[in-house]
Amino acid sequence: MPPVKEDIKVAVMGLGLGGLALAKSMAKVHRVCAFDYCWEGPHDPVKNIWWSDNPYDLSFATHFIIADSCSRRYTGREFEAWVTDILWARSIIRAALVGRESPATIILASVVPEGGLTKKLLGEFHAAGHRLGVAPQPDLDFGEDGILRRIPKLVGGIDRESARSIGSLYESVFGRSEVEPPGKLEFAEAATAHGFLMDIELFARIYKLMGDYIDRAEEEYGEEWSDDEGSD
Repeated sequence: MPPVKEDIKVAVMGLGLGGLALAKSMAKVHRVCAFDYCWEGPHDPVKNIWWSDNPYDLSFATHFIIADSCSRRYTGREFEAWVTDILWARSIIRAALVGRESPATIILASVVPEGGLTKKLLGEFHAAGHRLGVAPQPDLDFGEDGILRRIPKLVGGIDRESARSIGSLYESVFGRSEVEPPGKLEFAEAATAHGFLMDIELFARIYKLMGDYIDRAEEEYGEEWSDDEGSD
């Protein structure tokens, strides 16, 4: 059953492939609000997930994760669309934090295209006493594939307390062995800005396409095709 709103700990904002997969992973351990203004997917009851297109449902979250929205369209204006997503999420988090006495943790999970943008766009939250950092993730669902799921998750914080908070959340969900030791925000940003996760995303897409091709070939030609391929 969906959680009671007052019990929600994690808000995942943006339900593109990566955000949706992240929300489902988080929900295995924590109570989650999965939010997107343009969400048109299923609202079937999922344990620990509250599906929402209403920003007021995020009011009780302690951790806000900003992922890529499901409305993103790549039309040659990717950077502008990315900034629009972040500004949209920023305004919603502002409203959710009004009157909040205890610090919240804001995590940018979208791949950062340029170093320094996290502080520039979201630094106001840290200035107000909240924790801030990044845990960039390609906008795709790795599914249950063993190889892709072992890709290490980078996390970084604007200060030690932020890094510790983000690292603790991700380790509680994915396990310590799957999460790189929490570091500085600048390091995690630089890794993504220089194409590290972009390359991973490309590799993952090619890897999945190859797997799909092999599956189709085996269905069509049977074991004879597999034997021929192995003899080359």
